[in-house]
Amino acid sequence: GVDHQLLFTTAAPHLARNVKYMNGRDAVDVCGAFAEFRFKHNALLAELARFLPAMGLSDAEVAAMQGSFQRLDFEAPMLRRLQQLKGT
Repeated sequence: GVDHQLLFTTAAPHLARNVKYMNGRDAVDVCGAFAEFRFKHNALLAELARFLPAMGLSDAEVAAMQGSFQRLDFEAPMLRRLQQLKGT
């Protein structure tokens, strides 16, 4: 198989450019995969954070995304704000 580090390194820039086309579930899955392997790609995370308000995330998706961001030690003030608004 492909080395995970190489896979994430190759995929991250393409994913970052296409975050605006992702639905909430895809964004949560992508972020979760990066968090699972502890691969922090700041440009991808910044784009995910930027488009979060437009993704229509469910409470569970907001919580999952927050967990992934925390695992990657990435600050996302908008995500914290979404959690406050949703009361999760």
